[in-house]
Amino acid sequence: MKRFLKTMGIFLCLLICFISGCNKNTREEISSNRVIFFRDGGTYSESYALFTNSGPRCYYDVESGNEGPYCFEAGCEHKRSVHNDNDEVIQQGCLAYDYTDYPIFLCGDYLYFFSSRSLYRADRKGNNREKLAELTSPYELNGACCYYTQEAFYIAYTMSYEYSLVENSDGVSGWRAGARREKPESGVLRIPFSGSKEEVIYHSDKQYEMQVVEFWSYDGHVLFMLQSMDRPGNFVDLKEDNWQELVEEERRHTFLEVYDYSVSSGEVKRLVEPRSNIGIYFFSEVYGIAEKEPGSLELFNYNGDRVALTEGTLMFGISSDRGIFGWDNDTGEGVMLDEKNGKIVKRSPFTINDFSISVIVGKSCFGYVYDSKGNYVRAWISTDDFWTGNKSGIRVFPK
Repeated sequence: MKRFLKTMGIFLCLLICFISGCNKNTREEISSNRVIFFRDGGTYSESYALFTNSGPRCYYDVESGNEGPYCFEAGCEHKRSVHNDNDEVIQQGCLAYDYTDYPIFLCGDYLYFFSSRSLYRADRKGNNREKLAELTSPYELNGACCYYTQEAFYIAYTMSYEYSLVENSDGVSGWRAGARREKPESGVLRIPFSGSKEEVIYHSDKQYEMQVVEFWSYDGHVLFMLQSMDRPGNFVDLKEDNWQELVEEERRHTFLEVYDYSVSSGEVKRLVEPRSNIGIYFFSEVYGIAEKEPGSLELFNYNGDRVALTEGTLMFGISSDRGIFGWDNDTGEGVMLDEKNGKIVKRSPFTINDFSISVIVGKSCFGYVYDSKGNYVRAWISTDDFWTGNKSGIRVFPK
């Protein structure tokens, strides 16, 4: 079911990045190999999570259990910036409140963030801010589907309208949207941290509702997965209460494909040809293709060679910096699989109803549980407690 929803367009993409903490929890030294995931509207690492909670971006520290607005200014009141009619900042506000649509991340000695169609750089405290790059075209950016490596920022975009460059009464130029395109252009932007102009590394308008839905990386390569449809996704002939039939029809007309971008050569090649009625998942050493869900995954290395078929009838959808994780469809238990042979090597007494994991990074599991009031809320548990079934180790945040 999770993958069905994902195929219908509910996507939140993962990231590998370098991010700092907040206020007194700010960590001065961040491991250069730290893995971070961006899923479900939050950014997750082994030691902290960043998430938006009906207001400013908030920070959750795993070690202390503390949480609060993600901000660098002592005594900050966490208010929004004030803009003039040209959308220029005339009074700088709280970083946590203003930049919740895109990730904030560290690379080397600098803090980077994306705002108002521009990439900015600052010091690690968020001060001495300078604009590195301003986009030269009216790309409609997908802040939930972006990615960054040590050399560049990658983000999905669409162009849904025909645009024209106009000038207002003050002589300021801007883009004006005109007619809507029948088949919008979709693609991937690469914005170098060096301050160079953005580069479109892929674009297409060949299919309806095409969009980039996920990023991944391995050994100097950045992968991106595309979703498209061979006709508009409005199946009016189906009964509204028959959601299973609707999902099956969506899958038949929805195509997934994967492209591989080489950072060193700039070459883009297709790794997985467009196919309908499948699911595709990325892991540390392999990727998997599911013919049906729940079911098994056919595993391939990133050269495209078949590796194995996973055992059991499983549900997938957990992002992890290590191995393959999923749920046993027969028992509901959490399972870990070997990437080399697809065999189940570990089981958890927890089921998907006890703790629905979305991300495992290091020794931290992030996901959702139902609280005492029946609300579906964010939660954390250590991997040790997850595999032993220790429910007392579950922490809910925000409290």
